[in-house]
Formats: sequence, C-alpha cells, structure tokens
Amino acid sequence: MSRKETPAKRGAAGGAAGGDGSASGDIERARLAAIVDSSDDAIISKTLDGTVTSWNAAAERLYGYTAAEVVGREIFVIAPPELHGQVREILARLRGGDGGFRGETVRVRKDGSLVDVAVTVSPIRNSAGEVVGGSTIARDITEIKRAKGELARRVRQAAIGADVGGALAEGGVSLRQALQRCCEAVVKHLDAAFARVWTLERGSGVLELQASAGMYRHLDGAHGRVPVGKFKIGLIAAERKPHLTNSVVGDPRVGDQEWAKREGMAAFAGYPLLVEDRLVGVLAMFSRAALPDDTLEALASVANVIAQGIERKRAEEALSELLSEREQALEEVSTPVVPVLEGVLVLPLIGSLDTLRAERATRAALTEVVRQGARVLILDITGARMTDSHAVSRLTGLVQALKLVGADAYVTGVGAQVARTLVGLGLDMQGLKTFRTLAQALATLIGNGRGR
Repeated sequence: MSRKETPAKRGAAGGAAGGDGSASGDIERARLAAIVDSSDDAIISKTLDGTVTSWNAAAERLYGYTAAEVVGREIFVIAPPELHGQVREILARLRGGDGGFRGETVRVRKDGSLVDVAVTVSPIRNSAGEVVGGSTIARDITEIKRAKGELARRVRQAAIGADVGGALAEGGVSLRQALQRCCEAVVKHLDAAFARVWTLERGSGVLELQASAGMYRHLDGAHGRVPVGKFKIGLIAAERKPHLTNSVVGDPRVGDQEWAKREGMAAFAGYPLLVEDRLVGVLAMFSRAALPDDTLEALASVANVIAQGIERKRAEEALSELLSEREQALEEVSTPVVPVLEGVLVLPLIGSLDTLRAERATRAALTEVVRQGARVLILDITGARMTDSHAVSRLTGLVQALKLVGADAYVTGVGAQVARTLVGLGLDMQGLKTFRTLAQALATLIGNGRGR
C-alpha cells in the first residue's frame, strides 16, 4: 500500500500547523504529514459534524478502508450502530469545547468484523484557538484484550479448583451440601447460567439430582430423577462421554429449543463423573456465552475432582453409618440391663469404667428403670476394674442419677480394693448399699419382700 501523501492528509496537516502559507509552514506541514502517515496508530481527523478529513495508512490497515473510500464520509461508518450514540456524544463535547474522549471501545471494519480499540479523541484548534475539528488516535487492542481475558479465565479456573476441592474435603458436611457448593463455584467462576450435579443411585439405573445453582435451584421436577440412557443427561451417563456444544440452539439433544432461544443459551457442557470407569454421576452446565477450550479443560478437571469427592464422601458416610451401628451394638452388649425379679434390674459392669462406659451405663440404666418402672437397680461390678478414684467417682455419679428417678441402687462385687478407695475418697456413703456378691443382694431383696 502506498504511503504517498493524499490531498486530504496534507489539508489536515496544514490545519494543524496553522496554514500560514509560508515556506516554513509548508515544511512543517510536510513533516507532520510524514509523522502521521508513518505512525503505527490509526490517526483520523474529522470536522465537528463528523466528516472525515484525513485517514492515515495505519487507519487503512486497521479498518480496511482506503483514504479515498472514507474521506468526505461521516465517521459513523466505522462505528457499530449500537455505538452511534457514543460517537454523537464525543462530537457534542468537541463542539462544546469540553475536550475529547479517552477509553476503550469497539469499532467495525469494512468486512463487518469488530475490533477492540483504545481511542483518544482530541480537539483541533485554528490559529485563533477555536475548535474546528477533532483528531482521533486509535490502537488495536484485540490481542491485549484476548490475553487479559485468558489470564482472567485462568485465575477463575484456579479459583474453581480450590473451591471445589475445599467443598469436598470439608469434614462434617453432607454429600448434598458439598455438591451444592461445587455447583455454586461453577456458576461463580465460569459464568454459567446454571450448573447441576446428579449422582447414580446405588443398585439402580437412575440419576438423582443432588445440587443445582444459578438461575435454577430446585431439585424436584422433571430433571429430579433421570433414567440412565434417557434425555441428554441420561445419554451422557450411558455413553460415558462428555457432550459439549457452543450451539445450544439447534442441538438435537437440547429438547426444549424454545426455552433455549428465550433464555439466550449459547453453550452446554455435560460430563460423566467416573471413578475407574465406574459411573457415579453427571455434571452439567448451561452458559449464555460460548465456552473456550481452556474453560472446557478446567471443567473436565473439576468433573474428575467431583467424581473422586463423591466416592470419598460416600465411603465416609458408609463408614460413619457402620461405626454408628457398631457403637449401638457395643452399647447394647457392654451395658445390658437384665430383669431378675419383679421391679429389680441388674446391670453388670465388665472391664474398665471409663468416661464413655460410665455415660453408656448411666443412659442405659435410667432408660430401663423408667421404662420398666423398676424400684431397684443392682450394679454388679464383680468383673469391673475399679482401679482409680475416677472410676469410683463415675460409679457414685451413676448411683446419684438413679436416686433422681426414684430407684434404689445396690452395688455388688465390692472387694477390699474398692472399699478402700471409697473410704479414701471421703465420699458420702449414706444410702449406698453394697454387697460382696450378687446372690447376697438378691437374698436381701427377697427377704425384705422387694423381689416379688
């Protein structure tokens, strides 16, 4: 492309130089024209009504129009229709003497494509200082914007990984709560319209919706339970392959096309949640903007983390349930309350009477005394290890608790060691009935007519 100075360009330079017509003025105008034409930035001059008066070579490269095609036309030719108001406002500011404009905006090329530009608009003044036009310097910032956008996406992708990992690693949180936080992270960091996670019910071919964030948060409805192999979510589960599209409208797997058009949905990404080729669920999201490759890569990584988290949470819940059942069994075995006579119960204590055992024994004893309306509970410590003062204190605490519900406590199996400990502690022994053996206690009760 020739950089030969056009008359339009010479006119603009002359106006800027003052147009005195002298030899020195001609040299100055030529110098300015050379600077303008060799600049890497698009430099455009225009009148106060927006008519283009000069157009340098960089403007030709940036916008695709030659100077001959643009000079004499309105500057609106390079502004998208929705930004014509912005251009009018800039021209109005120039006419009002308020200065120009500096900022980032969007312009349109000859081929119809859009370009991001950084623009500075300054007033052009004549020798009398009057504003007679405007000078625009524009620089293509497409690559800068792309790099910034990519960096921002990378930051968001790192943040979503941290949020999802943290949600699934936190203790004391149910699987459903953890998955809800995962969906919220997808919406927040990946600009999703909404995101959902289904898990495969054990022993069935049905996906159950566990979490939903964004524009939809309900878990019931048609998508609450999805059979494997049915609809887009069920097909992802059956095929065990992701389904990705940046053309939701027209995608045959998106059944409600009217909804997609109405809500402006552009992209969908669905991933099977797999652990060693074993399906545990499905992650899916809709977006109103196209999803770039790096976002899809981040989402695939998140899907893998969620799959592992589901497996781990389920294992933790299964272990917790097993431990609870074991605890229940241990409590029933270690603190059996046995009726031996009418209104008389026996609680044999075996092994060390630590804090946990004492709590179990107290709970079991009080529950059965109240339930059966017992008048006497015999605490048989023949097989218990009462080797320290703490164990004896727990025993006396149990006795006091029984008194509060109106039952007498007999303690059997009291040997010399326990007796010395009781005396050494200086505990109040009043009302505490102790016997060497269980048989002696039962004989006493029968003799007193309490065991009928």
